[in-house]
Amino acid sequence: MSEQTELFNSKQIKKRHYHKRISSDGQEWRCCRCQRYMPISKFSINKKTGMPYSFCKKCDCAMHHEYYMKHREEILRKDKIYRDSRLEYERNRMLKFKTNGGGTWIKVMCDCGCGIEFWVQRCNAKGRRYFDKEHMKGHMKGPKATRWYGGRYVNKRNYVIINARNNPEIPDWLKIMCSKSGFIAEHRLIVARAIGRPLKKEETVHHIDGNKGNNTEGNLALFASASAHIRWVRHDGGPGPIWQGEEELDSIFVVD
Repeated sequence: MSEQTELFNSKQIKKRHYHKRISSDGQEWRCCRCQRYMPISKFSINKKTGMPYSFCKKCDCAMHHEYYMKHREEILRKDKIYRDSRLEYERNRMLKFKTNGGGTWIKVMCDCGCGIEFWVQRCNAKGRRYFDKEHMKGHMKGPKATRWYGGRYVNKRNYVIINARNNPEIPDWLKIMCSKSGFIAEHRLIVARAIGRPLKKEETVHHIDGNKGNNTEGNLALFASASAHIRWVRHDGGPGPIWQGEEELDSIFVVD
């Protein structure tokens, strides 16, 4: 016996006179609005009683739409009043919170020299600078950024990365190897400058002493591919490096 038949034969239907809305074969339910018999899947179920509602889903949506179109102006007016009151409440609460000196909000002046004062959250970072939202775009790139560290940092793989876009010491023909954000690995930059051409994507640079931070020219070797580099490191008889530095020169690609 299906769940639908068990529902129609239950004592709850007979007790609450639901049997008046059941079809003769006991498999369909009648909508009180359109007066049509349809399967129970066409009705929404009341979670409290477990019984179908009086109207089918289609009639229920039509009734809601008719009510909305009839009282549309009143509904939109009440909704606007609620949103305005909520916005005013949040504005007053934040203003009271700031003026009383609570939390981590401080009042600062824009560092671009425009004289605009605004509220920001306190930041304990050393050398942090604050800019107004209207002036933020012009002060977020290069040395004007709030977290500028000289254009040189160490990534998660312990490789030294350089910002080549704003570095006047790097020629344009070497900037072809830069990423979309303008950064390039220092060891690849040094090898490319030593051999006089940009490196190919498949070419790999090896650190002889294993220290990825030691980017002196004498500590670097160039392999034609990553597979050749792995075979040479594992002593599997692979081809050796196509270039290896001899002179040790200090890394000079640093932006002041």
